[in-house]
Amino acid sequence: MKKQLHQRVDTDYVKQILGKHLSQGFPVEECIRSLKVSRSRFYELLSLYRANPEGFSIEYKRESKRRISVDIQRVIIDELKKDKH
Repeated sequence: MKKQLHQRVDTDYVKQILGKHLSQGFPVEECIRSLKVSRSRFYELLSLYRANPEGFSIEYKRESKRRISVDIQRVIIDELKKDKH
């Protein structure tokens, strides 16, 4: 499975590539190859970078914590205790 972008490269590297593209006309194909992303993902990143170059980040932020319900947690603990005995 291919690693996600934030696991392969750091934000500064992505900023550098996107900045080169915007300021020096670095070819899109070279940017895509350097970042190892699809064309649509490249343009998505470019749009985010243009909107806020200073605050741009590729770090993943989880929206919500994955939690199991209290009832399910109790059942699991009970089963583990049974197995232990």
